[in-house]
Amino acid sequence: MNPNLAVGGYPEIWTWLSFANEDGIPYSGMGRIALRYYVTDGGLAGANGNMIGIDRLAVETSYPVYLVKGAVSGLSGDGLVLWLNGNVELPIDHDGAFSFPRRLDIGTPYSVSVERQPEGQICVVANATGTIAIADVENVQVTCTPE
Repeated sequence: MNPNLAVGGYPEIWTWLSFANEDGIPYSGMGRIALRYYVTDGGLAGANGNMIGIDRLAVETSYPVYLVKGAVSGLSGDGLVLWLNGNVELPIDHDGAFSFPRRLDIGTPYSVSVERQPEGQICVVANATGTIAIADVENVQVTCTPE
């Protein structure tokens, strides 16, 4: 944390620590983090420690997250908007493949719905709900027909 061993102060730049998630350590949860260090030349009777300040703890995970994808057919009007889980909007302006921009964790339920119908058409969603497993969801089908 103090690579230059400056006396009497904290360093301007803190040292970054990182570790890999191995051996079954959970991806999320609560626990304690212990930092152990030795003071140079502290000796057996010397001051072998000091306060450690932690300004911010950032945890970045690299566990897999997946996309919800599908295809639209029969779209001829403007204005189709799909929703993922009621909070991720995806405007669609043509037939073909689509992919929601937000990735979801394994075990997360998903629900795709039509938030706004295109002009002069009714669109319905097949395979609209499920739970994220160990791959992208790729079978959502949106079919649009004239009103």
